[in-house]
Formats: sequence, structure tokens, C-alpha cells
Amino acid sequence: MSILKFRLLFLSISILLSTTFLTNVYAKTNLNLSTSEQHWLKLHPGITFTGNPNWLPYEAFDENGNYLGIVAEHIKLIENITGLEFKKSPDKSWTESTEKAKQGLVDVLSETNDSDLKSHLNFTTPYISNPIVIAMHNSQNYVEAISKIKNKKIALIKDYGYAAKIRRKYPGIAFITVDNIQDGLIAVSTRKVDALLCTLALCSYTISELGLNNVKITGKTEFDTKLAFGVQKNLPELLSILNKAINEITKQQQIILDRWIKDKFIERVDYTLLIQVVIISLILLSILILRARRLRQELNDKTKTEKELRYLNQSLKLHREHTHLGAIEWNMDFEVVDWNNAAEEIFGFTKEEMLNKHATDRILPVDRTVVEQIWNDLLRTKVSNRSTNQNITKDGHTILCEWYNTPLVGQNGEVVGVVSLVSDITEQNKLQTKLVQSDLRFRSLFNLSPDPAWIIENNKFVDCNQAAIDMLGYNNKEEFINTHPSKLSPEYQPDGEDSFSKAERMMQLAKEKGTNRFEWVHTRANGNNFFAEVTLSLITLENRPLIYCGWRDVSERKSSESELKEYRAHLEELVQERTAELAAARDEAEHANKVKSEFLSHMSHELRTPMTAIIGYAQILELDMDGGSESSLNNINEILNASYHLLELINELLDLTKIEAGRLQLRMDMVSLDDALKESLTLVKPQADKREIDIVDNVSGKKYLIYADFIRVKQVLVNLLSNAVKYNIEHGHVSLTCEETENNKLKISITDSGEGLTDDEISKLFVSFERLNPVNNVEGTGIGLVISKHLVELMGGTIGISSIPGEGSTFWIEFSLEKEV
Repeated sequence: MSILKFRLLFLSISILLSTTFLTNVYAKTNLNLSTSEQHWLKLHPGITFTGNPNWLPYEAFDENGNYLGIVAEHIKLIENITGLEFKKSPDKSWTESTEKAKQGLVDVLSETNDSDLKSHLNFTTPYISNPIVIAMHNSQNYVEAISKIKNKKIALIKDYGYAAKIRRKYPGIAFITVDNIQDGLIAVSTRKVDALLCTLALCSYTISELGLNNVKITGKTEFDTKLAFGVQKNLPELLSILNKAINEITKQQQIILDRWIKDKFIERVDYTLLIQVVIISLILLSILILRARRLRQELNDKTKTEKELRYLNQSLKLHREHTHLGAIEWNMDFEVVDWNNAAEEIFGFTKEEMLNKHATDRILPVDRTVVEQIWNDLLRTKVSNRSTNQNITKDGHTILCEWYNTPLVGQNGEVVGVVSLVSDITEQNKLQTKLVQSDLRFRSLFNLSPDPAWIIENNKFVDCNQAAIDMLGYNNKEEFINTHPSKLSPEYQPDGEDSFSKAERMMQLAKEKGTNRFEWVHTRANGNNFFAEVTLSLITLENRPLIYCGWRDVSERKSSESELKEYRAHLEELVQERTAELAAARDEAEHANKVKSEFLSHMSHELRTPMTAIIGYAQILELDMDGGSESSLNNINEILNASYHLLELINELLDLTKIEAGRLQLRMDMVSLDDALKESLTLVKPQADKREIDIVDNVSGKKYLIYADFIRVKQVLVNLLSNAVKYNIEHGHVSLTCEETENNKLKISITDSGEGLTDDEISKLFVSFERLNPVNNVEGTGIGLVISKHLVELMGGTIGISSIPGEGSTFWIEFSLEKEV
């Protein structure tokens, strides 16, 4: 049995015996729990717990999830004396453990009492205190304090609670951070750092486990670390119970600590006594010096060689265990004799699962012909080789691995074993395959593309497609590639810049931005120039940075753009000329309208006075002719009718003039439709009675209010009603209706039984002085509807007509409905 196995067996037996002894002792302990604490224990016999998964000797979870270490043994004692069951929740890292505690996924966390988690947890009283010590190379003597080595490279372990305290105390020291205790001690062993600060227990345990015979603990610091339990803040009873249990177990916990802590730090030496002892020893040893000189000389060479070999072997071991490559050692029967951590990560098998196992039992595929040939060649030639082949992982996946195999040759020249370095290149191979496929697809698209393109490397053509050859008029690819780039462009571009200088600048922009698009003038093989739209793109083919140049002939587009530009300029000239003409015509029209309005207004006023006189004298003459002849009376009646008609025309002309000149004043207010309609019907009724036209009124009595000018509303209604009577058939009818529309409007409709209107006639209705199909010699001015339309629109309303020839017409007006009264 090896020494290491014996030590592990002895440690396991001692842990079992001491734990059993302490359990029996504490089983009889009375914690004096309160009533509430006893009640809480009954309701919560089990609590969830986690700790650091890799922090021996304090605590760790092994590969089977078993919890072990100093903290684990303390928990067993607490379980025994409280009756609690700590349900372990293993994690892969300390970060995962702390996240569980922060999120409340566990009840208790093993941690130091100076933890940053105090905002999430309440901590028990400490139950273990361990000093922070200084680990250095074994050539270093005792160190009194950190300040004595402040100029050296000192390492601290990442995320450990005491590290923050040390950094605050020594802000002037540029501490180096290592991921874990193993990395820190290896850095000391290999002299990458001068010192590592860590706890005594953790440091001494790890030095022993790593077998580092050139690292030792050289002193202690003024700092220490204290272990406690962090309890969720909503469990005060549990915190109290744990504190009482800790008070009991800390009385006799030295047995646990002595079993796990392997070394003590070096204490200060009394050099006075040491000097005395050395002097006496030198006197005694001087007698033996001459006799031992020859023997020592013989041993020196051997000892030096052994030290060098031991150091080399140690360095090799450290490198093998921490390399990212799988390191495997085989015996002559192709069986594993060593297997590092990287090999375990690649294949999934642990070292214990692989030791003394043949490769065919674990990691080789069914077809082993190639691997066996490689093995036989290696043993026969005794020369290192490299191979790539498929392997099988523990979970059954097939992976592609790259192997570097070296035979181990003994003193007699025979191969005694093989060492292999292996890496998983599955993903790398997939990526390489994708790159190759991508290159093939690119080349296919490049060669078959209808758009001309070429590839430039270091300002030289290295490839082009057939479309470029045809477009530029060359005979073949070789002729094109051998053509100097300067021959593909005129000396200067249209902007006046030198073509060669501009091309270099454009390619530099493409390299910086990844792509660059611009217009360029190219030259064909026959010397003709043409415009092209060019796109430069930075690409990588077979790890070579290249410029991809794609372009297309845009000569026709440029020609069209030039023509369009000229046409646009000509069109702008035409527009300016036409605008000037329209402005002049508008001014002329405005002047004419102004003259017309002034003339009509003047004429209306001038004609109104004589017309009034004519009507007055005609009426007097009619009175004087009372009893006169019938023909005389008819003549006088004709004079009166013509005068009335002319006066009506004058009044409407005056209204139209005011409207067109914008001088018509409206008195907008709330208008009762019922009142306006009644007065309008009163004015039209004699005319309707004379022609025996029946007016059916379906609106009067409905109390609607509209916002309008009362006089002008009545004027519009009278005009529409009068037209419906005048242009109706004998003994016809006129009907009035109204309705509320969806957009809060009031629509008033006047329908007659006349002959109706065609679409062509409707289009002329609202044109001044147009009279359509006058019946019965009805007199009219021809501007009534025009004025009505203007008035309605000035009051914010709308007017319209619908008609069916032979059946009649409906005129309607629409105003905003204010409210019903």
C-alpha cells in the first residue's frame, strides 16, 4: 500500500472514530431551548444548506455530492445535539452558492463573518478562527508582517472575504489576484509570484495535497478569518438555535482542527541561542570535515542531479495537470497509466475510470484499424507522430480529436510507454468545413454572376469573372489580370482627381469601413470610357484579406440623368414664364373684376332710382285708368311686371357684386328654421296659389336651430321655393322635408314635380345668367341660384341638387345643427 493511500485510510478511520466519540458526547448536551425554539424545531426538522464546493480543508462537495471537511464535521455535531437535518444543496462554484443564498433558495450558508452578504443574511457567532498566513518559496526565512514584503509580488485569492480588508489596510500594494488556492500556490512554486496570503488551514492542506515541497508558510499576518453560518433573515429562531449549538461544540472542537490542519507557520527564531549552538556544532563537525570531504564530493554530484530531476519532475507534473491539452500516458499494452484533468473534460471519464483500462474499452470507435496502425508504427519507428481521428466520449458522442504521440524510450533503447497530448477539434473542424463551403459558394456566385467583378490583393488583380472580361472587351482572364490597373481608367476622373490616387483612397476607405460605394469612369480595352457604379468590399478568403470589386455599367442611366437635368432646367424656364403670364393675367382679371364690380354697383344705384319712379308712375296711371279699356290696363300691367323684374335683377346684381367683391356683411346668429320657413312660405304662397301648386310642408313645427344669417337664409329658401313653383307643371306639388345627418348636420330638401334636369343642365345651374328650359314664359334673372350658392357657402353650409328627367328635382341645403329647442 502506498504512503498516500495509507494516509487517506488513516485519516478516514480517525475522522470516523472521533466523530462517533464527539457525537456520543454531544448527544447528551442540553441546549436549554425556549418554548418557541422547541416549537420551531418540531415544525422545521430539516433545513437547506450549501457552502463552498472547493475549499478544503474547510469544506467541499465531492463528485458524488458528499459534503466533507472541517465545516461538515461541525454540522454533524450540530445535527446530533439539535435534531436538525442539514439538507445539502451542492453547487459547481462558490458564486453559485452565494447566489442561492441571495435569492433565498437555501436557509443556511457556510461563510466568514466578514462577508458582504450581511445585507441578505444574519450571521451566527464564529465557531472557527484561523490566521491569515504568508506562503512563500522554501528559500525564504521568517516574515514578520505584510509590510516587510510590500515591494514583492503578493497574491490574494479572488472573492475571499478577507482580501478586501487586506487591500484597504495596504492601499499602496499592487496585489495580484488568482482564481483559487491551487493557482496561487503553484504561482509561488514556479516563482511567478513571491508570496500568497491565505488561511493557515487551507494553505497547509493544499500544499500537502499538491505535493509542493518547495513552498512553505513563512509567517502570519495581523488578519484572521472566522467561520460562521449565514441564516436567512426570516428565520430568527434558527439563528438562536445555531448559536446555542455552536456555544456547545466549540468547547471541544480542537480534535477536528488538528486532524485537518497539517502544518503550522514558522515562528521567530532566537538567533543568539542559534549562534551558540552553531559554534559548538562547528567545533564538533570540524573534526569530521577532512574525512567527509571526499565522500561529500562524491555525493554532491549525485545530490545535485537528484534535485534537478525532482524539480524537473515536479514542474512537469504541474504543467501536465494544468495544461488545456489532455495528457495521457500509456503502457506497452495500450492501457492508461496516467490521465489528467483536461483529458477528463474532453472525454468525460475520470482518472479512476480510465486507469489500467485499454483504449478500446472506452474512447475508440468500433472501427479501430487506423488507430491500431498508428500505434504499431509508433512502437516500430520510435518516432513521434501526429494524427487526427474520431473518438467516443462517456455520454456516447463522437468527437474529432487531434493527437500528438511520443514514445518513451528506456536506457536499452526499447520503447517502455507512450505519452499522448490530445485536443478536441470537433467545433474547429465544423467551423473550417463551413468556411470551405462558404468559399466554394462565394466562388460559384462570383464566377456565375452576371455583374462584372474582380478581386484585388495588394493593389493587383488576382481574379475576375467572365462578366468583367466580356464587359471590358478582353480575350481571357490571363490577359485581364496581367493588365496594369492604370489602363482601366482615364488619367483623371470627372471631378478632376487623379484616378490612381483616388482608387487608392477608395480602397483604403473600404478597408476601414468594410465597404465603400461610389461612381467611377472605366476604360474598355478599345479605349472607350463609360460610367460605372462600383462597390468595394473587404473580404477574407483562405485567411487572406482581399478587396472584392463589383460594378455595373450605368452609362445609360447617366445619359438619362443628363437629359433629365436639361429637360428639368427647360421645364423650370417654362414654369417661370407661365407663372409670369398667369400673374399678369391674374392682375388683369382682378383689375377687370374690380372695374366690373364698380360698374355694376354704380349701374345698380343709377338704375334703381328711375326704376322706382317708373313703377310709381305706372301705379298712378293704373289708378287713373280705373274703368278704362281692358287693353290699356293690360299695357299698364305689362309695364309694372317688366319694371318689377328689372328692379329684382338690379337688386340681385347688387348682391352678386357685393359677394364677389367680398363686401357682403352677414349677421351670423342662432336662427330658428321654423320662423325662417314660415316667412318664406308666406311670400311664395300667392305665386303657388296662382298656379294651383300644392305645397306639402313637413318641416314647420320642428324646432331646429342653425347658425346663420336669418335674412339670407330666408332669401335662399324663397329663391328655391319660388323656382320649385315657377318651373313646376300645372297643378303640381312641392314638398319640404328635413333630416339630421350623421355628422351633426341639418339637411333641408325642396322637391318639385317638374320635368327634371339632365346632367348637362345640372352642370350649368350655378352659372350666372344661365336659364334652363324656361316653361310657361316664366320670367327669371338667371343669377338667383348663383347668389344662393354663394350665400349658403358664406354661412358655412352646402347646397346641391339631385334630379330625374321627367320626374322632378330636389334642391337641398345643409347647415350645422346647433341644438333642438
